[in-house]
Amino acid sequence: MLNKIDYLMYLLDKCKDDENKIAHHTQEIEEFHAFLSARGINDTQSITSENAAAYIIKKREQDSNIYQVIDFIKEYARFFKNEDVLSDMVNMSELPAIANKMSKNIREMLGEEIWQKVFGDVRIPDISCLPGEASNFAREVNKRLCTCISQEQSEAIYTKNYHGIDVEWDSETDKDELFLEIGNIDKYIDSFIQDDIKGYEWRRDNGELSHTSEIDDAVVEYVKANPWCRREGNKIIIKKLPFLLKKYMNATDNKMKRYYTCHCPLKRNSILQNAEPLPRSMCYCSFGFMKLQWDIAFGRELTGRVVKTVMEEDCLECIFEIDIPDDIMEQYT
Repeated sequence: MLNKIDYLMYLLDKCKDDENKIAHHTQEIEEFHAFLSARGINDTQSITSENAAAYIIKKREQDSNIYQVIDFIKEYARFFKNEDVLSDMVNMSELPAIANKMSKNIREMLGEEIWQKVFGDVRIPDISCLPGEASNFAREVNKRLCTCISQEQSEAIYTKNYHGIDVEWDSETDKDELFLEIGNIDKYIDSFIQDDIKGYEWRRDNGELSHTSEIDDAVVEYVKANPWCRREGNKIIIKKLPFLLKKYMNATDNKMKRYYTCHCPLKRNSILQNAEPLPRSMCYCSFGFMKLQWDIAFGRELTGRVVKTVMEEDCLECIFEIDIPDDIMEQYT
């Protein structure tokens, strides 16, 4: 059955100092359940991302406060541990920053003329942009970009996107103190791998999610058996853990494994679309975000590449490679 009592009790306890949020969620849950019931959905665990998207479209057409609507659905999905709905809602929340940063990068790095060709008449996604709409936006922007610049230039644009975060760092002052203290690349990698494992164990023991994904013993063992970072010679190899790790482990269909692996709000839904696939060059956004830690640790802009990505139909993992400069290799290995 659609369970509102348990959720409202949770909300009253969690948000007891926020009367406005309690009032909005109380009203929203009535509307949401009525909407679901009218579509024949009478079980909380049967709510899908498609149902949530349809509800958001309805609220958007009514000119509702979409920020509040998505906040409600995120909280609702988190409480009921509905990973698919929660992950799509989290991605929707992150989309505007990622899209706007891409627009800003193109304008600053390539100039106004190319920006006009790529973004001049394109609606940049806001928080009401649904996953399928986001993938269509990414496909169109990338197609336009490819008519203006080389693949190498587009990879540089995406590398600087940093998942939509504005990043400014100084190679002289923004040093990673932990790396300097440890003084060895392999030991540094091991330190944050171990910290990561402890984090997964803590989330398992405290019923918390990681990347919107439920954590149990099997997930922890997978993380222990599949360290996401290592050094091979003068390369740092990063293999991203799947976004919805438990669902990835349980999936038998390769398309769904690729979908559960992808972290990107712009590209993830494209895996499920019967449309032109998005290119691996767009995965340089994730590559740049992961590389940033090493840029700061080594005190310089590093080079590297996307080796594998689930944007490719036959690939079930995302792997990045970062080049270690000769002088760093000599000093820190």
